[in-house]
Amino acid sequence: MEYKEPSKINRFPNYLILGCTLMLGILISTTSLLFYDYLTKDTLGAGFSTFWIGVLLIVISGLSLVQTKRGKFDSDENQRVSVEKVKKIIFTMIICIVCMSLVKLIGMAISITLLIFLFLHFLEGQKLIRSILVSITCSIVVFFIFDFIFKVQFPNSLIGF
Repeated sequence: MEYKEPSKINRFPNYLILGCTLMLGILISTTSLLFYDYLTKDTLGAGFSTFWIGVLLIVISGLSLVQTKRGKFDSDENQRVSVEKVKKIIFTMIICIVCMSLVKLIGMAISITLLIFLFLHFLEGQKLIRSILVSITCSIVVFFIFDFIFKVQFPNSLIGF
């Protein structure tokens, strides 16, 4: 009888995503402590919840890294991250960073419209007209919810919108 070595499972995508999540948790926690108040005189500060969200990301991604190293997810195909999923996650991160960076230049409403359009058209493969209509409609609804219900204005851009 000939001995066959079991096929090796590619865990690199899992390590990549979990490593990025770990770094994001560290970034969120340190940023919240450096730039926002953890506690104010009377109440919790703006940095309180963001700090603990970062800590939660660190703990969850750290535990998942250990479990991945031990091979816990090797038997379940749904728990492993494929290269295609990694590409979608990286594209999503790039879209979010670009749209957040454009808020001061083109405004929050247009940035939200662009973000939703890019998600629908390029990630979900929706038709162009449908993506445009849904993104514009969602942006208008979000704008009115924040402006009229919450009484919170979106940041103004250089073009004034």
